[in-house]
Amino acid sequence: MQPLTFRSRIPVPLLILTAFLLSTSGCGSSEPSGTVIGLISANHAPVPGGVRICLMSPQTGYAIATSITENGTFQFGKSIPVGGYVVFVSEEFGNEEPPDGDFIPRQSGKKNLVGLKKLIPAKYWNEITSNLKIDVQEGKNDVNIEIPAAS
Repeated sequence: MQPLTFRSRIPVPLLILTAFLLSTSGCGSSEPSGTVIGLISANHAPVPGGVRICLMSPQTGYAIATSITENGTFQFGKSIPVGGYVVFVSEEFGNEEPPDGDFIPRQSGKKNLVGLKKLIPAKYWNEITSNLKIDVQEGKNDVNIEIPAAS
């Protein structure tokens, strides 16, 4: 009995070219994006943490949030597509996610949250009513966001 041998009728260079093209497909240029870091303050003082800063694009619906540190600084962990964003704040959420997909608010910072709700006017807790905006440019974006006092 002779061993089976496979003989292709397709030239080897064509196979190599096809493999290369398949391996690089989808590796084209991606959407331009930038990183965002900064400081958020209210009444000219850093927001003392306990809340999240949120960005939402009215054009695309893309939204992202990150925690504010105790000294008011923040850094988004991944690149954000370039464009205009509405800025608003939201409560911190716990790490647990129940089956229905709603996050459980942290209970430990409720006193701090009451103070923050006095410091930050209600309109800035909602993407529809907030008038704070930033433009994310390609590359590094270092932004200072000032939340005005309630009038």
